[in-house]
Amino acid sequence: MQTVSEQLEILELKRKANVRYKEFAEKIVSQHKINLRMIQGSLERAEELAAHWRRKVEENDAEIKRLMEIERNERVGDE
Repeated sequence: MQTVSEQLEILELKRKANVRYKEFAEKIVSQHKINLRMIQGSLERAEELAAHWRRKVEENDAEIKRLMEIERNERVGDE
């Protein structure tokens, strides 16, 4: 059977170990939060770029449609 002093010493050692594990876990959480913010920023930029190029494609499609209409009208006028 352990004495109270021995039990206290064991608990203090366990506490020190638990404090180290807690600090390690908190560092991991902190790093993941930083990584998450970086990923979020990257995702937002990618979404902005995708929206930009979607608009460009829509503009090109509209211009192609306009020019095809002009060309069709010219052919009809020539006939």
